[in-house]
Amino acid sequence: MRLKQITEEFADYVKNHRNKPFPIFINPTRKEILELAHEDGINGVRVIVDANTKTFYIFSENVYHAYVAKKYNIVYHQDNVNALFAEAEIDDQTGKIIITDSNLFHSMDYKDYPKFFGKLQQKWGWANRYSNIIEFLKTLRDG
Repeated sequence: MRLKQITEEFADYVKNHRNKPFPIFINPTRKEILELAHEDGINGVRVIVDANTKTFYIFSENVYHAYVAKKYNIVYHQDNVNALFAEAEIDDQTGKIIITDSNLFHSMDYKDYPKFFGKLQQKWGWANRYSNIIEFLKTLRDG
């Protein structure tokens, strides 16, 4: 099985509900993650992890997930859990994104987490290079 190469790039800007532009990074480098963390007025970030395209989007907490999802045609399907929409913080030392909340908390019944853990881990394990996604999934699994 050959893995698709993950390309890191600055993507674009997206305007928030107040028409203020904010950067979006796709498969960000550590430098880009830390740059976003130190941007004026940002305490947290939002991320979208698209398992179908193996794409990791990171952007300001001041931008709703819906704006980025619309811009990149990312559709969340609860039945196959192809995209993770999450709130996160950035560890200033490591540049790692620490997921603190996600659509999984609100879309799946807690009793289903253990059953889906292996599938989710396999589907999203590649994103661990940017974030604590595996630890986050274990937290969901273990309640």
